[in-house]
Amino acid sequence: MTFKILFTISCLLGLTSVGLGAYFAHGLHLEDPKYISMLDKALSYHQLYAVLLIALCLALKAGLFTPVSTLFGLTIAVLMLGVMIFSFSIYGGVLMNNASFFKITPIGGTSLMIGWALLIYCGLSSVIKI
Repeated sequence: MTFKILFTISCLLGLTSVGLGAYFAHGLHLEDPKYISMLDKALSYHQLYAVLLIALCLALKAGLFTPVSTLFGLTIAVLMLGVMIFSFSIYGGVLMNNASFFKITPIGGTSLMIGWALLIYCGLSSVIKI
């Protein structure tokens, strides 16, 4: 994936996190504390990873990780996919009142852990130009 695609998706994640956060706070009226807690966790991850992904995209663009820049780009994509699956499966499950969405949430969490492991590898394998 190119920088422009990764950066645009990262920014869209930030945009949707703010929009969904506003909707959850002001437009959605849930009574079940379990669902409220689930949405809060999903939104926290969504917002945190939007910022992280933007920072990682900028590091990729600046060429800070060499010679593993291709793997670094893949790492960004894995983290991006992980947060989308994790957060949006929870959103779907809660908003549609359909617990079958929650079955794929662990795939998102596992993708996030793989992304962090790849990021560690990139950091250890590269010559970081700072």
